[in-house]
Amino acid sequence: VYWLLPADVAAITRSQGTVISCASAVVGRDKSLQHNERTTRATLLAVEPDYFCVRKLHATEGRVLSEVDERLNARVAVLGESVAEALFGDAGVAVGETLMVDRIPFLVVGRTNRLGADTAGNDLDNVIYLPLTCGMERVFHTRFIDSIVLAADPSARVSMKAAIPELLTHRRRLTRPGPYAVSELGVVVEGQALAAQAFRPVAYALVMFALVAGGVGIVTVMNLSVKERLLEIGLRRAFGARRRDIRAQFILEAAGVALAGGTLGVPLGLVVNALLLRWNSLPPVVPVFECSAGLVVALALGGVAGLVPARRAARVPPVEALRPRA
Repeated sequence: VYWLLPADVAAITRSQGTVISCASAVVGRDKSLQHNERTTRATLLAVEPDYFCVRKLHATEGRVLSEVDERLNARVAVLGESVAEALFGDAGVAVGETLMVDRIPFLVVGRTNRLGADTAGNDLDNVIYLPLTCGMERVFHTRFIDSIVLAADPSARVSMKAAIPELLTHRRRLTRPGPYAVSELGVVVEGQALAAQAFRPVAYALVMFALVAGGVGIVTVMNLSVKERLLEIGLRRAFGARRRDIRAQFILEAAGVALAGGTLGVPLGLVVNALLLRWNSLPPVVPVFECSAGLVVALALGGVAGLVPARRAARVPPVEALRPRA
């Protein structure tokens, strides 16, 4: 009884008069798409033509959806930039091509401008837009919509937050208020940004803890190595090795241990990252700079952590190092 219907969009628009400039129903699901041998996974949005007005989207190639597409229940699609690049390549011409959605052919009629990512890192261009009626009947097989998006006069937003839920409750003849809420996109984005900003110190603290733990581990391992290799150190000193040679040897070994850990950790991190992105139906991303920076930091950490054991090894007297031990 609480589900939204396409007719609710028209009712809201009529009730608010000229306050609302454009409004659209939205139904969204994640689906697999195919064009020839290429496949990708993206968010399918069944929308009305006014959706592009609300989201300030325009066509960089072809056109956006129209009222004619809606009336004819046309099997046409408009692609976001990420979907277009995944299926047709960076410089591919998408308009006029046919792609398959759940084995249903759709004619590509347009390609939208790039939106980028939201504050949570979600790719807003990994989207394909279908006419509302066609998407609901042919793809999603539902008569209910997920949400309603609209653009309104800023001065009326406060009153609309109370008026729209009241209208929807009245239309369903409910005896108490329904579970309807009106959210402002700007407020949502600001909230996400604040949440990300609040989480950043925690992330930095976790990184510092990992670095300190790694450094302590390397120091411990290298101290044990010095203790077990006293005979080797004594022999090298007896054959003319200088203190700085011993020091350099152990610093390089510590750096090598850290680099080996980083070399194993980076691929593991990439695998986990790919699994998380796939789980959330996002395109794979390889952060080249972050991976390179991680290896450099690991190398530097190993060198710094190896300083104390290296100095200890260099200060071992040759006579003491060569003395027999039980």
